[in-house]
Amino acid sequence: MRPNSGGTQWTTVNHLRRKGMVNPERVRRLISEIIRELRLDLRGLVVFTEAATGNYAVTPVIAAMAGAEVYAIARGSRYGTAEAAKAHCRRLAQYCGVQEQVTMVTRKDPRQLGRAHIVTNLGMVRPIDESTVAMMGPQAVVPAMCEAWEVRPGDVDLEACAARGIPVMGTDEDAPDLRVFDYVGPLVQRMLMELEIEVHKSRIAVVGRDKFGRRIAAHLLKGGASVFALPHLRGREHRRRLRDCDAIIIADYSSEETIIGRYGQITAGEIKKSAPGISIIHLCGEVDVVSLTAEGIPHYPPTGAGKRRMGLTFAALGPRPVIELHAAGLKVGEAMARARLLGLSQKKIQSLALRHSPAQIMKQGKRINTR
Repeated sequence: MRPNSGGTQWTTVNHLRRKGMVNPERVRRLISEIIRELRLDLRGLVVFTEAATGNYAVTPVIAAMAGAEVYAIARGSRYGTAEAAKAHCRRLAQYCGVQEQVTMVTRKDPRQLGRAHIVTNLGMVRPIDESTVAMMGPQAVVPAMCEAWEVRPGDVDLEACAARGIPVMGTDEDAPDLRVFDYVGPLVQRMLMELEIEVHKSRIAVVGRDKFGRRIAAHLLKGGASVFALPHLRGREHRRRLRDCDAIIIADYSSEETIIGRYGQITAGEIKKSAPGISIIHLCGEVDVVSLTAEGIPHYPPTGAGKRRMGLTFAALGPRPVIELHAAGLKVGEAMARARLLGLSQKKIQSLALRHSPAQIMKQGKRINTR
């Protein structure tokens, strides 16, 4: 369908801008470009995904612009009401000329889930638990719209999916034609600037043992910072390294322990004593932000995210990272769904998805192989 025009178009544009989408025309162009670059073709497929606010409103529109029939579930959350999410997605779908392909729903229903070929592992769709899996049809597949190792326990019931023969695969964010994970450096740089840490010539400690920390450290070094990579904040030696730092970046997504807090690797009081004048950036990893506030330690973002969650996501940079990542996840779903419709085995579905999309194999939520 063609995008709407005239007065209706301007009303839609104004609504999207009021809701924080600075340049809807750029969003529409980026979606078209990325669909073309990934050769995303969802014609003949049904997608069950979420309706969300802000830059996350793009997901059902990407699927629809790639030719899918889409069900988008909207529910209230700390980011907004269900009605706000539905209105925002409807406006964007209208602006992109695909409103007739997107149906808004407010609950999981076997009448929609049972028709879906692709069920995305996104916010309002989660958890994909045993009851959700029971509603899904024999043609369903689940693309995790993130890397396999990032999937949290409880996001997807892998055992229930396996029992029903439903394939679940992750998305390789470092695929050569994608490289979404490269946005983590600019994201942290933006967070540092919120606390007036200039990066260039700054001394920054990066705490983490996984991919987040490694990628952030490399980006900051290129930006002219002196970087101290620390696996944790326990022990006198590691704390000594903080003494002259401008900032600590907590970037340990995989950690199950509290990093800053009363029962953590270090307390806010100990940080204050070891490194007066330091600031804290909390990207991922458990941090007691209340204690940081009590000690007068500048920190960003102001609220904690909890374990295995990001304090700020790529959406804070703009629409492109979200469009690229979610289009790539849908491409993984497309490859799995096409293979499943041919009646192929799980092993063959995985093999074809690895060959034709940025897919990753999953085992109990962890990556065991990439293409």
